[in-house]
Amino acid sequence: MASLNLQNQNDRLHQIENKFLVPYQANPRFIGRTQFLQTVRVKLSDVALNHDNHRIALYGMGGIGKTQCALGYVYANRDVYDRIYWISAVDKSSLLSGYQNIAKAASLRFEGTNLFEVANAVLFWLRQQPSWLLVIDNLDDIQVANGLLPENGPTRHTIITTRNPNADGIPAEPLEVPLLDADDSIHLLSTLSKITILADSPEEQQGAQIVERLGYLPLAIEQAAAYIRQVTSDFPAFLEEYGRNHTKLHMWVPAGNRLYPNSIATTWSMSFSLLSKHPTRLLRIFSFLNPDGILIPFLASGAEALETDLRHMILDSVELATALLELEKFSLIKWDRQKKLITMHRLVQMVVKDEMSEEDSTLTLINLIDLFIQAFPNSTTNKTRSLCRIYQGQIVEPLSQMKMCTSNSALIRRRVGEFLWEDGKYDDSEKLLSQATENYISIFGTENLATLVTMQTLALTYQAQGRYADAASIQEEVLEKRKRILGEEHPDTLATMYNLAQTYQAQGRNADAASIQEEVLEKRKQILGEEHPDTLTTMHDLACTYQAQGRNADAAGIQKEVSGKRRQP
Repeated sequence: MASLNLQNQNDRLHQIENKFLVPYQANPRFIGRTQFLQTVRVKLSDVALNHDNHRIALYGMGGIGKTQCALGYVYANRDVYDRIYWISAVDKSSLLSGYQNIAKAASLRFEGTNLFEVANAVLFWLRQQPSWLLVIDNLDDIQVANGLLPENGPTRHTIITTRNPNADGIPAEPLEVPLLDADDSIHLLSTLSKITILADSPEEQQGAQIVERLGYLPLAIEQAAAYIRQVTSDFPAFLEEYGRNHTKLHMWVPAGNRLYPNSIATTWSMSFSLLSKHPTRLLRIFSFLNPDGILIPFLASGAEALETDLRHMILDSVELATALLELEKFSLIKWDRQKKLITMHRLVQMVVKDEMSEEDSTLTLINLIDLFIQAFPNSTTNKTRSLCRIYQGQIVEPLSQMKMCTSNSALIRRRVGEFLWEDGKYDDSEKLLSQATENYISIFGTENLATLVTMQTLALTYQAQGRYADAASIQEEVLEKRKRILGEEHPDTLATMYNLAQTYQAQGRNADAASIQEEVLEKRKQILGEEHPDTLTTMHDLACTYQAQGRNADAAGIQKEVSGKRRQP
């Protein structure tokens, strides 16, 4: 260990100890973290058994404001500590140099130039001091600090900032830096863009749209505000530009001094570049899934359809855990072990997708479609219905947003859309079935049987939504084609006629409905028999139509006949 002369009073005549070694000025636009900084203070002061007391790790994704929170705490509590030091831990060299700077700032004299010895000497000296705060910034690789952390106490505190949520490995007590809430996000946008936002004004509504699209991330809001201030001058123009060209805006670097040195895209690209092959492929899969909750059991249920290496990684619990830990290390995902759930910020998803080549994007989407087909049940039964309801949350949004037109994408859109129609979720059903119809028509044409089946279910969804004119238009087209392709007595043809009659009835076109129902009834009697359930259902519907026409005697006669046949053993 370097020999330190701790009693260097004579030298103090020429060297005054620097007790505040912080490389950044206070941020006058630090917004919305008052409660969080109070939590930091409480957590640093807490004493709990078997915990790393008085040492916390502020963790979170890139751009969430970890360094700014640490800086905010430093200036809010400058009078609480005798000494405050700040060192960078981006790598071992930076950390050691930071300790060397502390030695110089504290006017500690030492012999030798070995930085490890200097660091250990500083750590020894800190143990003798009654009150200090040490901030170790950007400790993403927790191995960097191995053996180089100070001994903490009730008035000797350490704050570490890191993207790695595995604070136990540091070791330190974890404290996640949250996203800004909506009000603070709008306030930050207003302050940095220099646009006044009044309550209940158009600017407030537009600002709310902007911060919501940016996921309440401080870095994204700062960049957006700078772009508004320097380029668009107002919120509507920014929203229009962002909707048209978000990729370039994510890469845009404002001019002048900034709180963050990198753009959104660069901030996360640096993390992407450090990932190994398997976590990278998994991250690409995640980027197209529901960011609010990706179920690991769902991935496992569809993994058999994937390429060998992806299948093996997802189904091998050790390999999957290794990949997830690597993604979690950079806060690119959050992994809830208990719920077996992955979440991901929407902006991270956007940047991952933006950085993919066309080939990688296509391959990822093909893999996802195959996974969906494998995982989602083929049909809805009492046994599969609950699973379909769970998995719809994994599939509906991704499928709706995918720009993919293949036979498999049409198949899974139709399958999920049919379930949603049966389950009464008509808006989502209409969206997926419309896409499936477009896919089938594009690939197979308008007279393909799968196309007609999908159109028929789409018409039923329109019918359930009360869009009777749209339903009738499709059903008339399907009926014409089925008559020509399958014949007038085919069950599918009769089913289309039956549904069209119901639509006409809903439109008040009772004469047209009765005409079709009479034809369906005649054919079903001939094909199925007079006592078949489908025949009796058609008779009942025809009676209802007669009643709507005021033909009460005819209606009563049919209903009496239906009741008699249904009572027969």
